[in-house]
Amino acid sequence: MIKRSNLSTALLDKVVNIPVIQITLLVIVFLLVFMFSLSAQTPRKDSGADGLTKINRLYVGDTIPDELWNAMLPVSNHPEGKQNVQLKEYKGKKLILIDCWATTCKSCLEGLPKIQKLQHTYSDVTFLLATLQQDRAPQYLKDNGYTLTSFIDTRATLFQYFPYTWIPYYIWISEGKVVATTQATEVTDENIAKLLNEGIAPTRIRQDRVSFDLKDNFLNDPLIFRAPQLQRSFTITGYLQDVLAQTNYQIGKDGKPSFFGTTNAGPIDIYKSAIAIARPDLRKGNWFLLETKWRDKLLNVSTDQYFADSTAHLYAIQFYSASTNKSELAKDLLQELNTFFGQKYGMEGRIEQRSRKAYVIRKDASPQNLKIPKKLINELPMYQLVDRLDNASEQTEMGIPWINKTDEFKKPIKIPDDWPNDLNSINAFLVPQGYRATLETLSMEVFVLGDIAKGGRHE
Repeated sequence: MIKRSNLSTALLDKVVNIPVIQITLLVIVFLLVFMFSLSAQTPRKDSGADGLTKINRLYVGDTIPDELWNAMLPVSNHPEGKQNVQLKEYKGKKLILIDCWATTCKSCLEGLPKIQKLQHTYSDVTFLLATLQQDRAPQYLKDNGYTLTSFIDTRATLFQYFPYTWIPYYIWISEGKVVATTQATEVTDENIAKLLNEGIAPTRIRQDRVSFDLKDNFLNDPLIFRAPQLQRSFTITGYLQDVLAQTNYQIGKDGKPSFFGTTNAGPIDIYKSAIAIARPDLRKGNWFLLETKWRDKLLNVSTDQYFADSTAHLYAIQFYSASTNKSELAKDLLQELNTFFGQKYGMEGRIEQRSRKAYVIRKDASPQNLKIPKKLINELPMYQLVDRLDNASEQTEMGIPWINKTDEFKKPIKIPDDWPNDLNSINAFLVPQGYRATLETLSMEVFVLGDIAKGGRHE
């Protein structure tokens, strides 16, 4: 700032004694230079750079605008020697097929003989070329005996309407509309005849994402993740610094994909979150069996380790799926988790049928003359009672699960103020209400996180 101030003062010192007429001339010259500079930088109205006549990209199904039909486009190799033509000159044809090419594109050059042959086969089709090259293309066509007319798209007029990232690129126009944009594999006798005779255009469409950058977060891109095209996308990374540990999922609707995301979680918590999407009962400790050599190490994983020890076993995941319900989302996610953690740790998660001990609540059909104790002043729905008993048992060494076999879900059950800690005290308030809990051995579904025969390298 000080230097700029001194410079301004010095300049003022130099011009302060200049005669008035000289100052006037200097001002006029300055204004002329300034206006010329503005003129050079300000785009013309028809340039599109100022947004007044911006060219909008055309997609399959769009109608060709009059601006494109009437645009004067430079050409080379025209049979009548024309230097410029309008696209509307070919409007009467059933199909206009434009091949975007370049002399530096090997596959483009290999495809030119096919286009030349097709030109002689179909009189109802106009075959045109389009290139951004002004110097090489005309001479190449002449030297190799091609009779194909090529747009010399030096102003990128066609490119703005039909942008592409790689060539060859083929534009199909019929009945005033864009009916297809494809790659070379779709330019066949069969597809052309089908369009001419049945009005059916190629279905393998190519519409390049010219603005796509691999560094962008494409996971949230609705153009990429669009059901039913999207099947699934699984991205996993390590610990995310300064990011809150959290988990969320959402079932997709209205064409949007389903989503699961978690940050800064260990494998055990990740599996529990995944299985809880459709089977929240299996995420509890007494239903979730750890049968892996990694058990002790992974049980101690938490975000606190970032500050104390290591983040080696903490992960962040983004998963998108075309699934439309919780069961499908959980199934797809579990498959991806098993693929990754199978390679990383040599373990996988799965639902199994196991024979196990469990506390089972059933309706008690035996005659009961017991009165409900007056001290049972609180109530819980049956499902909440079973959850509470299950959670309490999870904290014990045995961790025996509780199961509701009453076929009653919301039936209110009276409970004591003092929470019981053994089977007898639980039956003391269940039996008078027509229920009984017993310890049984039965076949039940559990979730097992166990080792697999092969895989695992994360020591």
